[in-house]
Amino acid sequence: MKIQFILRGQLKSLAQGASFDCEFEEAYDVRQAIIQFASKKGESFRNAVLSVDNDITPSILIFCNGRQIYSDEFHPLEEGNEILLMLPIAGG
Repeated sequence: MKIQFILRGQLKSLAQGASFDCEFEEAYDVRQAIIQFASKKGESFRNAVLSVDNDITPSILIFCNGRQIYSDEFHPLEEGNEILLMLPIAGG
C-alpha cells in the first residue's frame, strides 16, 4: 500500500524533506504508519514525533486526506492516502 506523508514546519526540516512516498506491506492504520515512518527518519525527527514509550506525541497535528485525526484514534489507511504532520503553531 502506497501512502504519502506531507510534513510542515519544523518537521519538514528535521526529516530533510516536505513529501515522502512510503510503501507499506500490510494494511496499517494512521497511527501505525506514523510510528513506522518516524522510526525511519532519524533520531531528531523520531524524538519530535514519538514519545519515550514509542507512541505519537500528543502535540503532533495529524491530518489524513484533509481530515484532522487524533493520535489515539483508529483510522484505517487506504491506497493513496495522504497523511500531513505538523507541530502546532503559536505566536501573536
